[in-house]
Amino acid sequence: MMTAAAAAVGDAATIRHDPHGTLLPDRAQLANIATVVAGAVAIAAVADAVAPALTDDQIDEAIHRTRWLPRY
Repeated sequence: MMTAAAAAVGDAATIRHDPHGTLLPDRAQLANIATVVAGAVAIAAVADAVAPALTDDQIDEAIHRTRWLPRY
């Protein structure tokens, strides 16, 4: 699950698409990146049989239903 989380963050690094980018995702995208990381970790947990067997769609729905988004 840690590897899945690290890979998801790494995939979001701007340097992957721009040679002048950064190693971390853009701050403006943190809420979206957190959702992607949560999905990757959940999928890994299901694959490792330490979480209930859910489909990817069910995982996405659960994340969207339970995540917190700040509203200012």
